[in-house]
Amino acid sequence: MTSGKRIFPVILFLSFFLGGLPSGEAVIDRVVAVVNQEIITLSEVERGIGPLYEQIRVQDRLERQGRVYEARRKILEQLVEEKLLDQEAKRLGFKVSAKEMESALEEIKNRNRINQEELEVALRKEGFTLEAFRKQIEKKILRTKLVGTALKVEPNPGEKELKDFFQKNVDQYREMESYRPGHILFQVPQKAGPDQVKEIRKKCERVLE
Repeated sequence: MTSGKRIFPVILFLSFFLGGLPSGEAVIDRVVAVVNQEIITLSEVERGIGPLYEQIRVQDRLERQGRVYEARRKILEQLVEEKLLDQEAKRLGFKVSAKEMESALEEIKNRNRINQEELEVALRKEGFTLEAFRKQIEKKILRTKLVGTALKVEPNPGEKELKDFFQKNVDQYREMESYRPGHILFQVPQKAGPDQVKEIRKKCERVLE
């Protein structure tokens, strides 16, 4: 996406891919990437890869390690992309209205055929609060708006379109005629007397004023 200037994100990746699968022990959280001074933590990556762990539990240890590495890499790439989208949406001042938020929540409930209470129960089972869920929805709406804006490409106008635009807006391009002198010369004749020189000097001073 472009918005008048190119943006070069600063992304720092820290080694973390070759860890094992989560066990019953607590996982010590740590920073795994920094995107324009905003961090991505190991817990965020683990949360994204969580649903895939059952598929990854294969017998061969080396195969399992390779699949974990690949899954973590894809999740991290996705998180970095989302972080960049969120930062750009914030920079451009995009907002989500209360009406848009409620409409999105209603769509989710209708699609899953549940009411508000059932939604909150399902969220608690997944370790989410309603407020955290609303923030995730807000981010997704902002990302959709940002991508939609970036994909709106206006065609290059032809000569006729340019002429029509000028004729309709000609008053915007009218300016009062004005002059800005760059150099004014008062010549003093070679045989000018003191009085004549004095008069010419006065003219110079009036013009200068």
